[in-house]
Amino acid sequence: CEGCGGKSVPHQRRPRLSKLPEVLVVHVKRLTYGGGKLQKNYAKYAVEPRVEVGDYCSARDEAGARDEGEESLGPKTPDQAGAVGAYSLYGAVSHFGGASSGHYVAHVGKGDRWNLFNDSVVTSCSWGEVEKSLRDTSFMLFYRQSKGSLS
Repeated sequence: CEGCGGKSVPHQRRPRLSKLPEVLVVHVKRLTYGGGKLQKNYAKYAVEPRVEVGDYCSARDEAGARDEGEESLGPKTPDQAGAVGAYSLYGAVSHFGGASSGHYVAHVGKGDRWNLFNDSVVTSCSWGEVEKSLRDTSFMLFYRQSKGSLS
């Protein structure tokens, strides 16, 4: 640009959220297309019951300056620190099977009280059972903004 005279200047690119959604949906990329065919990713992923996306929110930089026209989503008071962008898992969709066929089930719950929805059958399960299942089969994760988290 004219301001720097065409010189390379240090810069950093980072995603920034200016407003947080009430529901955060995470899609786990389990299916890929390569080598002329659809393939399933069987990797194991740790699924956290609580996530925080505060590091991706618009906020002041280390020097205290904001990007031009940018509002801060950071804590308004010291007692709100750590509350920015906090989400709790409340549902998940899992896929069992391969890339070309399989079966979907859903887990819905809170804390240690969860239900597994498998076609017309609904069974109770613990968070430990859900966590173990999702490690291998998670496809979509649904997080709800935690109370006290700023939006």
